[in-house]
Amino acid sequence: MEVAKRAPASAATTSGAPRANPRDGELAKDTEEDDGEAFVRRKGTFAKDLSYMMYGFGDAKEPDPESVELMEDMLVEYLTNVAHRAMEVAERRGRMQTEDLLYVIRNDRKKFARVDELLEMNAKLKDARKNFDLHDPQAVLAQQREAEEARRREAEAKANA
Repeated sequence: MEVAKRAPASAATTSGAPRANPRDGELAKDTEEDDGEAFVRRKGTFAKDLSYMMYGFGDAKEPDPESVELMEDMLVEYLTNVAHRAMEVAERRGRMQTEDLLYVIRNDRKKFARVDELLEMNAKLKDARKNFDLHDPQAVLAQQREAEEARRREAEAKANA
């Protein structure tokens, strides 16, 4: 397993070193310059999705692996930055909550609206799952009775038509 130190984003395109294919899922050692803590992440985690997104935004169907790797580095850097800022906001309470992320992105209307939409959708799905418990035999039987009743009504409607 090869471990490599990540170069700053500005040096990523000027480096003469050969770059690995980001789809290989290799490990890379990233370092935080401000506090010296190091962590290990899998390179190529977002490569497939980024390739599709790049194609959707006008790039080639198979974008250059170096471009995908650069985009992934930029994405990971951005997500890390947002997460760190949200953790700083959450320090006062001791644990991070959804509201901390919302506070960090509050000035970006598009992102805020999208997160709000996803949170509403998540709440609806959670509520639907709560009402649809397959582990409860009575709920399963009630659902089957409702489905049979709907089929019976549909058959009657066809017969009367």
